[in-house]
Amino acid sequence: MFVQAQKLAYSSTLEQYESNKALLVERQVHQAIEYFHQSWDPIKDQWVIGLATSSSLGNNINNRLESINQKIKQVVNKNAKFDDFARDIIVFLNIHRTEINGKLCKVTAKVPIVAH
Repeated sequence: MFVQAQKLAYSSTLEQYESNKALLVERQVHQAIEYFHQSWDPIKDQWVIGLATSSSLGNNINNRLESINQKIKQVVNKNAKFDDFARDIIVFLNIHRTEINGKLCKVTAKVPIVAH
């Protein structure tokens, strides 16, 4: 089942996606197939590599996600209890939002230089 899901995610064309989806349906795991058709098939253009290039402009790397993951690891203890985790993740989100807002302010406050 995992192999079929992986093939779906890495399909390079719609035809290949449909072919891989047929292989998944052949497995006859009815609950999983029903869940897939309700939750994942309608948004295939967001998670299938070959179908997502129009929205990602050909950028298939996950550097931004890895960067955020690394920052979370610096703030949140790996073996934290749930209440400690919740507190730390809220702190992280507040810091991250402040950082993004600061970058946005810096970009929008720039004054263009006009050469004469």
